[in-house]
Amino acid sequence: ALELLKSYGSVEAVLENKEAISKKAIRETLTNNSELAMLSKKVATIDLNVPGELNPDAYKIKSPDSETLIQLLDVLEFKQLKERIFANPYYKQLIKTSEKPPVVSEEEMPECEIMQLTTETELQTILSKLLYEEAFYFQAYRKNNDLDFYFLSGKVVYNYLLKNGECPELLKDILESESIEKVTYDIKSFARSIIPQGITMKGDVYDILLIHYLINPEANHRLLNIKAQVSNTGVLSSPENEQAQRCYEVSSLSEVKDKLYEELVKYELEGLYHNLELPLAFVLAEMEIAGIRFDEEALREISDLLKVRINKLERKIYELAGVEFNIKSPKQTAEIFVKMLKGDAAKKTKTGQLSTSESVLQDLAKEYEIAEHLLTYRKLSKVVSTYADSLPKYIHSKTGRIHADFNQAVTATGRLSCSNPNLQNLPILTEEGREVRKAVVPEDDRYMILAADYSQIELRLLAALSQDEALTEAFRGNLDIHSITAAKVFNVTEAEVTEDMRSKAKMVNYGIAYGISPYGLSQNLKIKQAEAKEIIDQYFLNFPSIKRFIDKQIEFARKNNYTTTLTGRRRLLTDINSRNGTVRKMAERIAINAPIQGLAADMIKIAMVNIRNIFKEKGLKTKMILQVHDELVFEVFKEELDTVARIVKEEMENAVNLGVPIEVNIGVGNNWLELEDYNNA
Repeated sequence: ALELLKSYGSVEAVLENKEAISKKAIRETLTNNSELAMLSKKVATIDLNVPGELNPDAYKIKSPDSETLIQLLDVLEFKQLKERIFANPYYKQLIKTSEKPPVVSEEEMPECEIMQLTTETELQTILSKLLYEEAFYFQAYRKNNDLDFYFLSGKVVYNYLLKNGECPELLKDILESESIEKVTYDIKSFARSIIPQGITMKGDVYDILLIHYLINPEANHRLLNIKAQVSNTGVLSSPENEQAQRCYEVSSLSEVKDKLYEELVKYELEGLYHNLELPLAFVLAEMEIAGIRFDEEALREISDLLKVRINKLERKIYELAGVEFNIKSPKQTAEIFVKMLKGDAAKKTKTGQLSTSESVLQDLAKEYEIAEHLLTYRKLSKVVSTYADSLPKYIHSKTGRIHADFNQAVTATGRLSCSNPNLQNLPILTEEGREVRKAVVPEDDRYMILAADYSQIELRLLAALSQDEALTEAFRGNLDIHSITAAKVFNVTEAEVTEDMRSKAKMVNYGIAYGISPYGLSQNLKIKQAEAKEIIDQYFLNFPSIKRFIDKQIEFARKNNYTTTLTGRRRLLTDINSRNGTVRKMAERIAINAPIQGLAADMIKIAMVNIRNIFKEKGLKTKMILQVHDELVFEVFKEELDTVARIVKEEMENAVNLGVPIEVNIGVGNNWLELEDYNNA
């Protein structure tokens, strides 16, 4: 590039004279990437046309307010920034602070003492007094099968070990009292213990975790962090003594509850909390208790078969490479390709190393057989290590089922996540990966697996929220939305739409819901940016309501620094007015997508709560066992199949009244993979 610029003087001159360049590869690169070259120059050119006068004195470093700065950095958890500031010799003289947040010592406890109860008689005596209190503050910590139970009475935190999690009668009375408020942190974890005992928590329940999550979903929801934010103090590390830590946390519940709930009401989120997130916590607890049966023998067979294929691939890769190497090492794999590839065929990373990423290997696979085998090797190895060999380790020895955790307060969008293990991530895109789903089976031959998933839910929500007539009518007529879009964007009749046009239109349809840019679309479709921009422009020309919806969402977010869903879920967007274009654009994409994705998340949550309530009313044996974003999976009692299919379909399709038809597809079978259509049964 430097030689070219020296010869011709400018990027524009290089492009004008590209045909005169003798080297074919460079000539073709300039021809294919002329737009990108000019864009790169524009990005790299400093804009000097900035209004305002320069006042050098205004930019001189001044001494900060040390105390306020430390407090702010601790509350916001800017640990790395704090370390960088401390590393600066200039600031070291100004700021004196410890490496870690100050620890809560037992002397600093907030007028609270802890009392250990050793007998049930002592416990009953204290609990009998609390039957006449307005609120019950408690926290339970799991210790194997037992619960280390702490509760607040006056200024004393009492501790009692509940053997096997069993609640004594008076504690059950308090939990089931309509008149006593219950305040705790992470009600779902506690619910897993009381549900099997037939205890139903009644009255007003305040889960500090869920309330804080609704107020600011992207914040840190650790109880000590919440207390620091509410009381506007620095974050404190947990006391080193475990009981002192428990005492501090439980006493904090009473301090943060009222202030947090005031914020919840201020942002009009109390309905979302009481009607959705709180009841959902109990639904998820029941799902975790139920667990999912995996056929361990089937997983072993999958592992054995794939390992045979992996060994064959390994030998073939060595044969093609002409040498044995560690296939799992990107560095060693890159060295093999350096020897095989020449010149421009070798794509490098930003650090100058040859890239062996999936996208690079996919391009190389068109010409090099070894790249294709490497891709297959990686995919099969992941299925074996992440699923076939890993999942059996999570199977409970007594129940024979996997009892994963469904996390309610993790994602900023409102979606649920799953861990220990992540069952939402079971592979579906490859034939070998799908085999893992075959191992998800019912308890016995009295049951079947039923799966229900939303069809094109985000596009349907986009149609509803934008009130676009063309999209809405397409869904009402059960038409092929991607072919309709292709016909409009490429200005042809539907009969003239090719598979390539439909594929591009599909990418646009889903990309628009995520605020895709011309550059992003050009990368996904492997076309020029100008062509991608033309496609997006044509889309908005034919679907003007969607363009208005997008502009309205961005405008609202800029004005309010947050976005909201139809159900009232908020997401803060503090970067929406950032001067940094990249950061601002990301916030704008979130402003477009969050109302759609958040509403989709709430719809399936509403359906889950309603389905569970109906199952209980009817006394059904069917269990909801898994949620995978837009899909619900059930272990259905065969005699209840028709009833369950009807309930699930009705509740999922009518969770929110949108004016656009919502479609749910239902399949049933003896495992999660081999499902037969049950929509018209």
